[in-house]
Amino acid sequence: MKNLLIIDTFGLIFRAYYALPHLTSSDGTPTGAVYGFLQMLLSVIQKHDPEYIVCSLESTTPTFRHELNIDYKANRKETEPELKIQIEIIIDIINQLNIKTLQKDGFEADDVIGTFANKNQDIFDRIDILTGDRDLLQLVNQKIVVMMPGRPFNNITIFDEKVFEEKFGFSVDRYVLYKALVGDSSDNIKGIPGIGSKTATEIVKKFEDINSLLANLDELPIRIALSIQENQSTLRQSFELAKIRFDVDLDLDIEFCKLSTMRVHKLRDFITKFEFRSLANKINKFVDWFEAKYSSILWEESTEKYNLFYNITSDVEYENLNNV
Repeated sequence: MKNLLIIDTFGLIFRAYYALPHLTSSDGTPTGAVYGFLQMLLSVIQKHDPEYIVCSLESTTPTFRHELNIDYKANRKETEPELKIQIEIIIDIINQLNIKTLQKDGFEADDVIGTFANKNQDIFDRIDILTGDRDLLQLVNQKIVVMMPGRPFNNITIFDEKVFEEKFGFSVDRYVLYKALVGDSSDNIKGIPGIGSKTATEIVKKFEDINSLLANLDELPIRIALSIQENQSTLRQSFELAKIRFDVDLDLDIEFCKLSTMRVHKLRDFITKFEFRSLANKINKFVDWFEAKYSSILWEESTEKYNLFYNITSDVEYENLNNV
């Protein structure tokens, strides 16, 4: 089965940081989130065995959502110094492992993930998205599943369409409308006053989109109908803020994202560098598994490259071999 693993890097880092103990190395470097990220990365790769892998990164500039609403995410606290340090470490680890990254200034990682998954889903049997962010649940469909670590961190819930509907009580295609109704305090997205999770669930079961909802407010209790009527602009803006975009201009070719190009030997360096002695056995087993799986592929690729080089250079004649 041809499958792709997309990692919501920051979403996973945040989940690891707040779910795991705050570890430090002997020189005082914080490593708890680094430990959790590496542990989850290796576990998911080995268990789900993706043929392709990519990590998403966040924009370094404000996004289009800040243009829609200047207060978007304005309630977020400054990132803690310990977390900032670990974000930098993890991005460096991803680069050292030669895992390709997706990033586009002006867009959030969710939009980059949504665009990349949507663009490539026809060529895959399955796409797995590993994240700590529920916003990405709106991407779930027949091919795309979302994997979310819980508490404890190593417990993963896999959301396909069936699991999503069992959890929320409505289909995935109505999730954005649901979020627009209830709001999202973590992103400072306003909901409709007087509408909580239970009421929003009942509404989205009846109406598939904003237009059908607004056209049939007489079917709702008067108090709820009036609140929606008076806050139509808020509802539409909240919908646009919550909705993931699929039109980000990305230039990463999927063929550069093969898992076989991962530099797994670097993993053993991290055991010493970050003093991850408890991860040593897991890392060693992962490297052995990876090398056994890909050794023949890597040998074939290196042989092809050698033959290509040989064919190009074999016709070259040197006049004086002593000077070569």
